[in-house]
Amino acid sequence: MTHYLFTTIGLSVLALFLSSSLITLSARMKLYLCILAMCAWFVPWQMIQISNDTVPASVTTLAKAPLLAKAPVEAYQTIESQLDTHTFVQQGSLDYKTWFIVFCSVGFLWFLSDLIKSYQHLRQLRKTAYPKKKLFKNTYLGRIKDYVTKTKVWVITDSSDAFTSGIFKPSVWIGEKLLSSDNFACVLQHEFMHVKNKDNVLLLFSTFTQRIFWWNPLVYALASQTRKNIEFSCDEQCLKENKEYDLDLAELLLQKIGRNKNAFALSIFGKRNNINRKRIERLAMYK
Repeated sequence: MTHYLFTTIGLSVLALFLSSSLITLSARMKLYLCILAMCAWFVPWQMIQISNDTVPASVTTLAKAPLLAKAPVEAYQTIESQLDTHTFVQQGSLDYKTWFIVFCSVGFLWFLSDLIKSYQHLRQLRKTAYPKKKLFKNTYLGRIKDYVTKTKVWVITDSSDAFTSGIFKPSVWIGEKLLSSDNFACVLQHEFMHVKNKDNVLLLFSTFTQRIFWWNPLVYALASQTRKNIEFSCDEQCLKENKEYDLDLAELLLQKIGRNKNAFALSIFGKRNNINRKRIERLAMYK
């Protein structure tokens, strides 16, 4: 267990340090660093050992010459005491594993609760939302045009929010108030870029890991960085397609802040921090 904790903590700290200190590194690369660090928590590092470790260290030490020089009775007593100590350590480690499994099981139930709430929320939205079949022609879509024709778009009545949902058959949800906005192209481009990048898959995994290791502050920090870098990465790619994207985004975010609402909500999992200012700053630096 100690080997597992040292390895996972070290990888997590390294990923967080690189993600925050390497300014020139793209948001997508930082995102992958955080995802890999979260994957490390599912690897049983304590089981990855040299084959010799399968033999208790207490037994291998008995082969040393000083022990063999002892009297048979004394050697037998030494072997017995050392094996008892090894067994005691093994039994003690099982308690830690049991608590670990219990904590992870609680987190899994928490994740299932998130899934149920997400399903109920989308089901409730579909009662009043209506599909939008015809969008508009605009050159900003660039490489994501194919995803526009393959992805279903829902319009949420009396709303100014936008987000994506679904893994295998993703959908884009657009607030009805955004349809007449001058920045509607910016919103649509952003959401379809999420679909193209399959960001919902990454966000689902991030949320799953955060729930499973709900007792772990490092995993919470990695999940937070993952959500931020998903948005940063999407913004950077949108800027490549549309040079005016940063201006449209800044205007839209200012309007949203004035109404005290979030401009983009990629998923209903969890609460997002206020990263809008950092998004604009990064786009200005990236441009």
